[in-house]
Amino acid sequence: MSYESRPDGGLRHGARPPHRVRQGPQDDDQGGRAPGDPPTRDPGRGRFEGPDLRGLPGRPKERSALRRLGAGRLLPVWVGEGLIFYDTSAWVALAVPGDRHGPEAKRLQAEVSRGAYGSIVTTSFVLDEVATFVRMETDTESAVRLLRSILASAAITTVWIDPGHFGSALDLFQSHQDKRWSLTDCTSFVVMRDLGTDKAFSFDRNFEEAGFVRVP
Repeated sequence: MSYESRPDGGLRHGARPPHRVRQGPQDDDQGGRAPGDPPTRDPGRGRFEGPDLRGLPGRPKERSALRRLGAGRLLPVWVGEGLIFYDTSAWVALAVPGDRHGPEAKRLQAEVSRGAYGSIVTTSFVLDEVATFVRMETDTESAVRLLRSILASAAITTVWIDPGHFGSALDLFQSHQDKRWSLTDCTSFVVMRDLGTDKAFSFDRNFEEAGFVRVP
């Protein structure tokens, strides 16, 4: 996807808003479930098993050189393969038994395992949210086990949100006060833009509002 070639003068670190920001219908997945709201999963939680991370396409080889991105950040340049960004709602749907998005999430996960969307990328802020949601719906040990499996997987790249990412995301958060974007959403948008990927595995329509392609 493309962005304006000139950074928005109102944002620090050369940050740019996502392309084609638009209005969209709001749903109860945006920004997560507020305390006191009913859970989105179906009755009957069942036993926590977590997503099957075996058989996923491996991370593409990285060049030894690194690409410099806004605010002085360094991220690896991936060669020859696409990327798909995994949002909080995707991990929760895959991990929490009875989640209403579970069947659809598992179908897409099977497609990802066959290499349909390239390699998986997520962020430390997303995993922070995932741990909280999974703990609320299951227990602490299940949340920890899930995060450790994601971090240990050779098929998943976790981008650690640094001060540059955070500053750009905070500017984006401030400049779009008409949206229901969380600060974590904004960090995801910044990382996706920097990596040049436009596909997000998410059940949150905020990604569409920000101009990205949401699957499923």
